[in-house]
Amino acid sequence: NNSIMRSSMLSAGGKASAGSFSDLSRTSQSNVVRPIDGTASNSQTAKPWDVQCSMPLHVAEPPQVISVAFRIWLVRNVDLVTATFECKFRVFLEWLDDAAIGLPKGKKAKLSVPEVLITNAVQSQVIDRSSAPEVVDPCTGHLAVQMLFRAILKIDQEVHNFPFDCQWLAINMSLRDVGLERSQTLMFQYCEVDDKLQLDEWEISKKPAFNTMMKQDAASIQDTVTCGILIKRCSRYYVVNVLAMLGLISSLVFTTYTIDAAHFWERAEIFVGILPMTIMFKMVVQTKLPRVGYMTKFDVYAFSCQV
Repeated sequence: NNSIMRSSMLSAGGKASAGSFSDLSRTSQSNVVRPIDGTASNSQTAKPWDVQCSMPLHVAEPPQVISVAFRIWLVRNVDLVTATFECKFRVFLEWLDDAAIGLPKGKKAKLSVPEVLITNAVQSQVIDRSSAPEVVDPCTGHLAVQMLFRAILKIDQEVHNFPFDCQWLAINMSLRDVGLERSQTLMFQYCEVDDKLQLDEWEISKKPAFNTMMKQDAASIQDTVTCGILIKRCSRYYVVNVLAMLGLISSLVFTTYTIDAAHFWERAEIFVGILPMTIMFKMVVQTKLPRVGYMTKFDVYAFSCQV
């Protein structure tokens, strides 16, 4: 009986051992990392980091591109002393929105509009805007909206070459940070200037210029589009009425050489009468210029006349 019991126990233990090894082999085979193409791989068990690496990585959604276009209607009161000018312009925004796909063309969609900000504005006001974005292309979700601004903008004045200087009248526009899940970026499209736009003292360039700055280069934390016009001062008024007259008055000093050197007081009277006139001309012109820390070409000319 004991021998029978031993043989039964051994046989049972053998079966149990065989079963445990077969289960382990099946477990090890299931943990083997197999390549995607189904080819044979090295008999290595899967590690936790192997499983993590095999999971798909999260791909960031590309930013939404907002196309910006400008039309400048009015520019006036260009004041270099206060470094400001008044401008009236219209802004056209276009972008793609999946929520607008399938909507009828020309329909006013009740969707959110990108919020823009004029970063170089002292004062700005939206006097007209679209009630809602309009569907341009229902197949792609192309939307469009327009806004009419009236603003007082800053100038980065540069008067080194006065009265032969040029000024850059710029409009800086960026997106307002409203905490959207999807990031947005601006793209310049075009800029038009009204043909009837004129300035009394300035000549307007026919070709407007633009610049697109990324977040790293812009003054604000958002992408910025800079657009504007280049104006050149009409220098004829200053050449004829200021520079020529100043040179003529200062040349009267040479008349003192017609007086004998012994008559010193008569020479002094001529000099004292001419010097205040040159100073007066200079002071009148400087009222139209900002107080800068460098000498303009007019300052050099006026100083030469006084000397």
